[in-house]
Amino acid sequence: MNSTIAKTGAAIDPVSVIGFAVCMLIGFDFGSYLICMFLAFGFVMMIAGFHAESYFFHWTHD
Repeated sequence: MNSTIAKTGAAIDPVSVIGFAVCMLIGFDFGSYLICMFLAFGFVMMIAGFHAESYFFHWTHD
């Protein structure tokens, strides 16, 4: 489950970066603000999944 969350977050990030760049190039400010929220959510999902699956975390907390 945690690896699925990390993979989903990792998939959201590049898509949102490309969407953000497109919105900045065409001058659509609302779209760039909206996509920035998805970028942040994807980053949090990715980091939380990586932390839950890391070896160091399991080694020190078991």
